[in-house]
Amino acid sequence: MKAPSWFISHGSPDLIVHAEAPAHRFLRGLNARLTDLQGVVAISPHWRTEALTVNVTAPAHIQYDFYGFPEALYRYRWSPVSSDKLNDQVLATLSPQVATSQALDHGIWAPLSLMDPEGGVPVVAISLPRRFSPRQLFELGATLAPLREQGVAIMGSGSVTHNLREIGPNEAAAPRWAQEFVGWLEEKLAQNDWEALFEYRRLAPNAVQAHPTDEHLTPLFIAAGASNGQYAQRLHASYTYQSLYMGSYEFV
Repeated sequence: MKAPSWFISHGSPDLIVHAEAPAHRFLRGLNARLTDLQGVVAISPHWRTEALTVNVTAPAHIQYDFYGFPEALYRYRWSPVSSDKLNDQVLATLSPQVATSQALDHGIWAPLSLMDPEGGVPVVAISLPRRFSPRQLFELGATLAPLREQGVAIMGSGSVTHNLREIGPNEAAAPRWAQEFVGWLEEKLAQNDWEALFEYRRLAPNAVQAHPTDEHLTPLFIAAGASNGQYAQRLHASYTYQSLYMGSYEFV
């Protein structure tokens, strides 16, 4: 069996301390899918670089790259593990221009700490190349695809909608602009229409309102490319802070 390729909406950092949130419970439930994985290659919207970079950390550690949240978040601890074998596999697969060692940002450790609270599965982060188009990111994902045969999962982290100027209370209904964008995106995913998805900023309704900048959606293209654009199965659907859609998908 191939290791999975996921796009996970990580939402706000405080998701990790809101055990009642549907997305929190969903991520906790993914723990069973980590059984027998040899590692995870993770891509975060919060680590963008000019050149493709691989973060080989030994030992892996985390950074609190956010501000203005409750103190409990800054006391939250999670200890990921690294693996020389996984590092070597990823470096050999990608032949990146740069290898570095730095703390994992919250786009990676927040969802993974819920999925793998014991930190038992090694993780390697790769950067999101700033100038890559959706098509180029899809091709980057295709380069990662052989790792799945070796038991290494791919996790693109981000958000299906991400406009922090449009957030509101959790109990409020999702705005129409967000629902229309999500509906279009999920329709195209169901149709496997990658030519349209590559042009989402031009074709999707309310695309720029949903993503004033595109880094929170583009990791989806890497995850999709790692399955050669095969069928996207929606694993979770909910909203948080009114307009942040927490959709998560597995590309099978």
